[in-house]
Amino acid sequence: MAAAILRQHRHREAVHGFAATTCSLLSGAKRQDPTADGHATSRHCGIATPTPASVVQGNGHSVQQTYFLCSDDRALPLYGSMKDAPEGLYLGLLHGRNHLDSHLDKLGYPGPAIGPLRHVRTAYAAHLYLRFADWATAKLFFPGACAPQGQDPVIGLQDEIVIDIVESTIPYDGRFFGDWTVFYHAACVGEPHGRCG
Repeated sequence: MAAAILRQHRHREAVHGFAATTCSLLSGAKRQDPTADGHATSRHCGIATPTPASVVQGNGHSVQQTYFLCSDDRALPLYGSMKDAPEGLYLGLLHGRNHLDSHLDKLGYPGPAIGPLRHVRTAYAAHLYLRFADWATAKLFFPGACAPQGQDPVIGLQDEIVIDIVESTIPYDGRFFGDWTVFYHAACVGEPHGRCG
């Protein structure tokens, strides 16, 4: 019981630190110019690097941290650059493009790492269902989502976010991602494929 309370407290602190980072980015991040064709370049659409004075989780500073910048200026963890992100399960979006009909000579740009999640499931290769660790985190990634409404006698609380797969891509923030991965991000790891040491 004490371990669960401690875990909840650490998660709340991590989300608070991430929210503080987001607020800092909204006021101080340099928004980079979008590219019309969605090709991977040094100026990705919706990728932001904060100023060196950016506040991150804890009291440290992150000079090289990069974020996925949404069209409404929300700054979210970028897949492959997650030093500030809380520990947990994430959905990482890759091979981004601005339009479905964009021809990609390369692999597009990286997208957000969405989470922490309790689970991710796919139905009929057409719908992705995300259950977040808590509703406050869900609102960071999906501000227009309605609060959970009903209880199902078999499934329980209906609190999943549903994403419809469109032409083999996951749409997010008006962009489309042709590849995705579900991975566990440990607090001591800076990248999804790194190691604790």
